[in-house]
Amino acid sequence: MRRNDDPVAPWLLPISDDSGKWSGDEWSEEAWRMWHQKEPRELLQQKYELPKKVFAVGEANRIYYSSDKWEDDGDFYTYYHDFDSRPTVYVPRKTSWGKVSSNPGLDILETLEMEHLNDAVRLPMLAKTLELVVEIDGEKKSRKFKGETPLCCTSDLKTLVIFASDGPIIIRGGKMVVTERGIVR
Repeated sequence: MRRNDDPVAPWLLPISDDSGKWSGDEWSEEAWRMWHQKEPRELLQQKYELPKKVFAVGEANRIYYSSDKWEDDGDFYTYYHDFDSRPTVYVPRKTSWGKVSSNPGLDILETLEMEHLNDAVRLPMLAKTLELVVEIDGEKKSRKFKGETPLCCTSDLKTLVIFASDGPIIIRGGKMVVTERGIVR
């Protein structure tokens, strides 16, 4: 991570094979500006191994995150969001969440608008994920995250991606959407 005096790029999470191929530059910067209400100043580059598919494990109940949206750079506050519309949470097959559904799964390439798993993807980092509460078979289960676990969104602003250390967590569905007010519904 590096700081600049010039607004060169938003917080990003490129998934790259060092090919330099990027997608979605304009929308990611606009989404970053909409969320943070300021010009982008930081760049996070990280290689991340993705599975081909993720599988439904439950419904999102609440997320806690730390963000400097609307504040001076580096002035982080903790926020939480209750998911009223109960979007689905997708995780890799092997997960600490427990048994995943036996459905066909959600295709990562389609979800992240990629052609190949080693393509670079530019996603706006909205915040650092602190905790996610998921309802699984009627029981609420919580997972806390350490360090800088990026919370990003996709270009349709209707899918959240948590880049956890043991694989991506995708939250999508219901009426959830990312807006200038935050994550709604």
